[in-house]
Amino acid sequence: MTGRQVHAIRITLHFVADRSVIIWPNGTAKLCVQLMNPRRTSLTVQAGDSVILNHNGVQTRQAVESVELYRVFPACGNGLCVRSAWHWLNPGNG
Repeated sequence: MTGRQVHAIRITLHFVADRSVIIWPNGTAKLCVQLMNPRRTSLTVQAGDSVILNHNGVQTRQAVESVELYRVFPACGNGLCVRSAWHWLNPGNG
C-alpha cells in the first residue's frame, strides 16, 4: 500500500477534434463514456481502449488516446500521464 489515492482521472479521446473527459471513479452520476471492455474500470482504462461517448444524445465509438491523473493524493501526481490509474496506485505490479 502506497498511501496514494485517485479521486479523478482525465481520459483524452481520439476524435476529429481532441476531446477529454473527467471521470470520478467514486461518483454516482451517470458517465458520458461507457467502457466497451467489461473487464475494464475507470481505474484500469488504458490508451487504446474503446469507449462509447454519449454527447448531446449522440453516441459514438471512440478510442482512449491517453490517461492523465486529474485529482490525486499526493497532489504532486496531478497532471501525470500514466498507463492506468491502477498502475499508479500499485507501483511495481505491472
